[in-house]
Amino acid sequence: SDLRQVKNVENENVKFSGQMNFCSGWEWGYWIQEVMTARASWSVLGTSEGSQEDALREAFIPIVNTLAGRNLTSATMFSDFLIKYISVQKQLLINGTFDDD
Repeated sequence: SDLRQVKNVENENVKFSGQMNFCSGWEWGYWIQEVMTARASWSVLGTSEGSQEDALREAFIPIVNTLAGRNLTSATMFSDFLIKYISVQKQLLINGTFDDD
């Protein structure tokens, strides 16, 4: 579920007090999801407005900036690569389809 939608459910009577994150460690880049999960535990970025890709790009900012040495061009290229990689993984592993573009 999108954490931004979960956050919108919280109010005075409903509070979420933790989460569980399972990771087998076998998938490529598992550490990225663990960093993003840990960061989201403390602060869900953005509102429920916008696409999941927009929220993902925003969540990637501190990670790709660190890895790219704050080089904006490199950070943008790395973020674009990760977005495409995630999309292809979902298409193949979740939807069971593959488009070789």
